Amino acid sequence: MVEVVVMVVIVVVEVAVIKEEHMTRRKIFVAAIVTAEEETVKKKKKLKNL
Repeated sequence: MVEVVVMVVIVVVEVAVIKEEHMTRRKIFVAAIVTAEEETVKKKKKLKNL
């Protein structure tokens, strides 16, 4: 019975860690896209000013 509980706890922890990593990756990905878009907008504005 103890082994089953330990297995369940390990699985729950692993799932939580995987979800956290996934969310962190998504945040980094979104941040990278936003930064790239901002850079593109800045470049376009500079071109218009010239």
